[in-house]
Amino acid sequence: MKVVYIGPMYDGTGYSHCARSTAEGLDVQGIDIAVRNIKLCGQVIPPSTKIQELEKKSVDGATHVIQHYLPHMMQYRGGFKNIGYFHCETTHFRPSLWQHYLNTLDELWVCSEQNLHAAIASGVKKPIKVVPIPCDPLIYTKKYAALPLGIGNRFAFYHIGDWSERKNLPGLIKAYFQAFTRRDNVVLVIKSYREGMSPMDSQKFIQEQITNIKKNMRLYGIDVYPPVIIIPGYISEEDIYGLHQQCHCFISLERAAAWNIPGFDAMAFNKPVILNAWGGQAQFAQEKDPVFNEL
Repeated sequence: MKVVYIGPMYDGTGYSHCARSTAEGLDVQGIDIAVRNIKLCGQVIPPSTKIQELEKKSVDGATHVIQHYLPHMMQYRGGFKNIGYFHCETTHFRPSLWQHYLNTLDELWVCSEQNLHAAIASGVKKPIKVVPIPCDPLIYTKKYAALPLGIGNRFAFYHIGDWSERKNLPGLIKAYFQAFTRRDNVVLVIKSYREGMSPMDSQKFIQEQITNIKKNMRLYGIDVYPPVIIIPGYISEEDIYGLHQQCHCFISLERAAAWNIPGFDAMAFNKPVILNAWGGQAQFAQEKDPVFNEL
């Protein structure tokens, strides 16, 4: 068996992270795999050396094709077993007609049980396998350099993700401002960016949003709210891992997640997490825990 894996290997997105991790996971398992890149969106980031090596491999003799991108971009390729790997953040996607494209393939992969149920509810008839996003466990055993953030001895809540409606960062910030004041020894670190904006413009945009949240909440004077540190734009994966180790509690109030990669990594780094009890994250965040079920 030889596999051609087509996915967004150079994007700075969750789709890209999953595509790279899955391709590398198949290679580790001894699968003969050749990688091909497709651009979806997001910042361009350099993939690992292994992905670059797999990208140079010939596709001659391939028997399977894995298409890992949005369903409406997928197409049946004759002479291969066609596998589609996709993610969604909804209870169903019937209005999108994704099911039409997915039903033309031979087999489908999703990363979580929630995505499985969404696909079935949308009329997908082809066999579906739940394939959680692979990870390299050695990542979580290494020591990474701390970022120069000025956290000091404060308890650091932190969030990693783009600034979009689905991620619900205003809700997170409001909850933080309602729980603490500047007198408390805490800080909120937000690693985020606004799609299509430069790091400088993202910093300005996010700061303006935070200022407006303070004004609209009217709980205290503008200078009484607890501090927020913004990290705009791209930072390396090693810096992301350093952020996990440096901070104390990961928090994400996003309205839906196919998996929640930063939340998974935070738990793998042995950090407590605050997550909504819905979506892919419920698969790895111990939904059997009675505390989690009450959230």
